[in-house]
This record gives sequence, structure tokens and C-alpha cells, in this order.
Amino acid sequence: MIESRIRAKSKAGRQGPHPVCGQARWWPRTIRGASLVACATLGLLLSGPAFARADSHADAVTGPANSQHDSLPTQNKIENNRGTEDRTTPSKLERYNYGLLWKIEHPTDDVAPAYLFGTIHVSDRRVLDLPREVDSAFRSARSYSMEVKADTATMLQMSARFFYAPGSDKNLRNVCGTDTYELVRTAMRGRGLPDVMVLRLKPWAAMLLMSQQPVMDLEEANRLNLDSWLYNRALREGKSVHALETIDEHLSGFENLTDEEQVLLLRKSMRYGSDDRDAREALIQMYLQREIGVLIQSDDESGEHSERFELNMAADDSTVDYDKGVPPEQLRREEQAEKKLHHTLVVERNAIMVRAMQNRLAEGGAFVAVGAAHLPGEAGMLHLLEQQGYRLTRVY
Repeated sequence: MIESRIRAKSKAGRQGPHPVCGQARWWPRTIRGASLVACATLGLLLSGPAFARADSHADAVTGPANSQHDSLPTQNKIENNRGTEDRTTPSKLERYNYGLLWKIEHPTDDVAPAYLFGTIHVSDRRVLDLPREVDSAFRSARSYSMEVKADTATMLQMSARFFYAPGSDKNLRNVCGTDTYELVRTAMRGRGLPDVMVLRLKPWAAMLLMSQQPVMDLEEANRLNLDSWLYNRALREGKSVHALETIDEHLSGFENLTDEEQVLLLRKSMRYGSDDRDAREALIQMYLQREIGVLIQSDDESGEHSERFELNMAADDSTVDYDKGVPPEQLRREEQAEKKLHHTLVVERNAIMVRAMQNRLAEGGAFVAVGAAHLPGEAGMLHLLEQQGYRLTRVY
């Protein structure tokens, strides 16, 4: 995904890179919403550092903070005009398609503003090098809120949910079949997960863990992802730390899938390809350019979003039809499972997290960090906050 655009693709034929970490050509819609779980849990299972180790109200500004972030997409340069539409001919929602940091002002204007920051769940140095505006907002905040706390206890509880309980008559092999199990087992070896643990994985967990690219850079492997890095910094700076979700809410999209739906989506993810480091790089580039609107595209009249992407790169064989030969009925069932997962994982969780923010917004001085894909769109957190009467200003 190098500045070549990630374009939303129609339902038929080709799909693009996984929107969480940009690995496979296809992954179920908005698994990226739970990528923090995958990154942290995989690190925890492998005894790595992917989870945290520690148990000014200036007007909005435009422009980059430093040389690392000074490349603005030409077609999407935006002027910050409080509460006004920012494009030449935008829809009302289009102004939320660009920008990672947003100032939220309380309707009564009697408390300090809060900030909502869209993250990407990676540990790349370019991402951890916060722009000046983001760093300033974080330093001024009295509290830090994230999807779920990145402490060891929470990660242990979540990782346990990835597996069938000891003594269960279910395991990955007898739920998915031997052929699928063997493919997963081989892939997990590349991520360092032992066979005895792979056997106990639930299908949705296998799909999620397989979305995590094996880290080639040892230095990067030893760094925290952005969300956990901010969590550790908040603790060091003495901020109060809050979770926007319970573990049940965070994992509900996956745990509400039937065995059949889990297997369908796991097999589809495997059908669509393996790791793509170029895709991961392109996702990071898109994030650094603040192009969050590319993560969503209205899929139907209900405002649900399709997170199917095509990586428009010269090296990408975009003529391949990965669904060739798949029975239409199977494709239909995959689509249904995908929509079900998306609705719970994104639409419902966005509403949950906005509700959970209310106390922090009332207190003032809050810094809230969630995956960037939760921000834009009709069901996105920015629009939900606007509907509640909050005034939102793009800061970065």
C-alpha cells in the first residue's frame, strides 16, 4: 500500500489488503477494529512486549507538525474551519474523512475540551513519533481513555478467550476440518505459536492472529504498539486511565459468530492470500497522511460500510478472481457472516464507546484514543458525537 491508493472495491471479484495490518488481500470487514486485541494477544502468547508492561486548549491548527508528517494528500488538503464543511463539494460526513486528532467541545462550553485521536495498532517508529499537535493535546490532558486497557491482567483475560476451554470437546481441527487446521498450523508456526496452542484456537481467533504479520525487524518487535505506548506514557505522567469497553463488548463481534460463520470467514481469509509487507507499508503511509475516509465506503442504504479494499499497485495482480469456482451459496453465506461481524465489531462498538466517553467529556481534559477506522462515516464516532451536540474541530 505505498501511496498508491487503497480503493474501495465492489462486491464481486477482487478485494484488497486487510484493513487492520494490511496483510492479506482480503480479511473480513473491520477486523481492524479489534486489531489491538490481536497485536497485544499475539505478543502476550509469545511472551513479547505488545502489551504495556506497567501495572492549552489552543485553537485548531493546520499543517504538519514536523518533517515526518509534512506530506499532505494534494486532492484532500483541508482548511480547518470550525464546524463548517471543508471540501469544495462535500457531503456532510465527508469532512470526517481526513484527520487523526479532533477537538471535542462540550455543548455548554464550561469544561476544558477533550480530544479524540485515531490510532493504528502498529509499533512502527514513524507512528510512535507523535506530531506536535498530538503530543501537545496528550500532555495537556488529565485522563487517557482507550478501547480496553493494555495492562497485563486485561490481556491475559482476553487471550484466554481465544481458546476453547481445557476439556472442551471442541478444537480447531474438529470444528474446521483437518485440511483447514493443517494450513492454520503451518501459518502459526511462522508466528511462533506451538501446535498445542493452535489446536485449541477458536476459528475466529485463528483468523485474527493470522492477520498479524510476522515481524521481521527485531527492534520493532520489542516496541509497544501505539495504543499501548500511549497507555504507558499516561501512567508515567500520572493521568487517570479508563477503558471504553468491557472485554465482552470488545470481543462480542467474534464471539457472537456461530461455528459455521467463523469457519466460513477463516477459510475465506486463507483463500485470499498470505502476508503482504507492501500492503502493511501502504497502510502506514495512508495513516501518516491522515486519510481515514478511505477505510469506509457506503455499502447499502442503511449506511453500513464495506471494508473491501483493492491495493492499486503495479506489482499487485489485481486481475485475480479469488472467488473463482466458489459456489454462489457459499459466497452468499460469507457475505452474511461478514456483515454480521462488521455490524457488531464496528457499528455497535462505536455507539458503546461514545456512550462510555460521556463522563470523560463532562469532566473535560480527556484524551481518547481508538482505532482510526472508528472515526469516519455515518456510524462513526465523530458523527455520533456531532449528533449529540458536541462541536468538533480537526486539529491534525
